[in-house]
Amino acid sequence: MDLPSDSSSRRDAALVGRTPPGNDGVASDDAGDSVASDRWKIFGILALPWNSSRLDISSGHFGELPWQTRQWGHLLRLRGSFLLAGAYLAISCLTSSMTRNQVISFILSVVICLFLILAGWPPVTNLLIRWAPAALVDFVSSFSVIPHFDGFQKGVLDSRDIIFFFSIIGFALFTTGVVIRNLRSGH
Repeated sequence: MDLPSDSSSRRDAALVGRTPPGNDGVASDDAGDSVASDRWKIFGILALPWNSSRLDISSGHFGELPWQTRQWGHLLRLRGSFLLAGAYLAISCLTSSMTRNQVISFILSVVICLFLILAGWPPVTNLLIRWAPAALVDFVSSFSVIPHFDGFQKGVLDSRDIIFFFSIIGFALFTTGVVIRNLRSGH
């Protein structure tokens, strides 16, 4: 599936996500959905080892956990990894729709995703509290993915964490649609 940064003209923006005619001679949008789904799965699986190591190391001092408890923790970490990957992919689609250059899109995506990680990190918030009001620092740190992902790491399923990730995904994809509609209409 091509992203908007791959297109070279406004006419190409209308063809984003379309595939060449298949055996039946008709262009289809379904193949683009499967490619996006494959990207979602790949990023979720790549994020899993980084995300699952903390609970395995820290749960050893509690004694032996029953199999079902460990299995539930692994499933929550897996779902948390997929939500985190989905948020990052939605942000990448947003930055790709805002620019035609893939390199600039990548750099913007990395900066935004890094902001989402570092916004709630204590050394950063301690630095910000020196020159910004506490209310502003609390507002900025509420955008961090770290506290929302830690619940999945610990095996706690909290609806606030799920709503947080789905709101990031929804906002980024809605904004991507608005940007692409504006490209199609010529604004």
